[in-house]
Amino acid sequence: MWTSVLPVVLASASLGALPQDDLRARDAVIARMEYVLDQAKASASLDGLAVVVQSGDDVWWSKGFGWLDARAQRAARPEASLAGGALLPPLTALAIAKLADAKKLRLDDEVSKWFPELSGERPTDLGGARAGERSPEHGERSLGRAGLTLRQVLAHASGLPACDAWVDARSRAGTPTTREDVLAWLAGEPLDFAPGTCFAFSSSDVLVAGWIVERVAEKDFASFVRTDLCGELRLDTLRRTHVPEAGERFAEAWGEAGGELASLGRTGALLGADTLTTSALDLARLARGAARGSIVSDDVWRELATPFALANGQTRTQGLGFDLACLGEFPTVGFGGSAYGACLHATYYPEYDLAIALVAPGERASLDLVERRLARVFLDLAEPEVLDLPLARDERAPLLGGYYVGCNRAVVSEEEGRLYLSLPERERLALFYQGAHAFVVEGDAERSLEFEVRDGRAERFVLEDRGSRTVGVRMD
Repeated sequence: MWTSVLPVVLASASLGALPQDDLRARDAVIARMEYVLDQAKASASLDGLAVVVQSGDDVWWSKGFGWLDARAQRAARPEASLAGGALLPPLTALAIAKLADAKKLRLDDEVSKWFPELSGERPTDLGGARAGERSPEHGERSLGRAGLTLRQVLAHASGLPACDAWVDARSRAGTPTTREDVLAWLAGEPLDFAPGTCFAFSSSDVLVAGWIVERVAEKDFASFVRTDLCGELRLDTLRRTHVPEAGERFAEAWGEAGGELASLGRTGALLGADTLTTSALDLARLARGAARGSIVSDDVWRELATPFALANGQTRTQGLGFDLACLGEFPTVGFGGSAYGACLHATYYPEYDLAIALVAPGERASLDLVERRLARVFLDLAEPEVLDLPLARDERAPLLGGYYVGCNRAVVSEEEGRLYLSLPERERLALFYQGAHAFVVEGDAERSLEFEVRDGRAERFVLEDRGSRTVGVRMD
């Protein structure tokens, strides 16, 4: 996700504004998009993929190949349904925003207003697994959970520990878990960090936000999504009731195959995530509708689409429930994730009124990379140039080791002459050397990393991630 994007020049007429009768130009663009999909299919070993490109109110192009569910013989089509549990983060944010629009709550309300058990002055976990992973600026963290706000929860800056492992352990032992069980567990656990001081995705944040929606709206979360959020967006698949094979059947098969459910698997079921279904067509409409005021007011949407600032002023490419980034110089807003054997991704480009959505089976497809390549084709943007220069051993050695990244730790390691970057909650990333201590991530030239070397040793690095910047500081 980090890179310096090379300057690009738009064609004199944006492809997004192509007249419908310019068939030759349109066919050329579609041919290039199909080539992108062919490459994705070959490189990622995808069993199936459905994509929708929506320009304005209309579907400009759609395509599908393979199966979304081979066992059920459900082909990958734009309107085909699959599990929608990965939508919980944006849906909880939109649900909270909808209630804020109705003056039933405020984003800066304290969580203790609904759950007093989460209001105690408890110390953060200064001796737990994260104790050796904090930068000096976050070493003393004893603010406790008093004052924890809904905004911090939506921004994943709450410090609430993720409950996935605990819920999974209970499930394997045959012990059911309820909302009250999770709240009691959270009340007894120390915070990972003081609210508002760090970013860390936590499934507990999603659950707490969803349960607040249920308290305020006086209905279960999945019902609120179907009746109050879908509105006039024609989200036909999301509005449906549960499609059995989309959730628990896949979860069972995935477990039998030795797979591990993504973090919103069993925990997401506590909000009815296993009853949600969606489609590529739904995702495109949802991304566009959210950003254009079809779900919540412009004022409340701006709060969701504004990067959350930590106490030290640091921000990242996330708003409240939505990813905020850039493609070259053009801002984007989107969401994505995986759960219940389905990968989902959608991005909206406000300057072009363009939405691109993709869905695929499995939980590890890099749909964001495919989407951005499709967007570059549609907008006629050049691909960034990527080098893979050799790097001598004595040049690699000063860069190796651990670095503080906020409250967490990153590790730069080496394998067969290649450097790798390991970040919390992300897979290990192979780095391609560009020269002058600068690297890009393999397969994603829009993620870049540059080291600052002094006296033969790297003291820090800077991650550039589609418009955001994060600094890593040497640990020793």
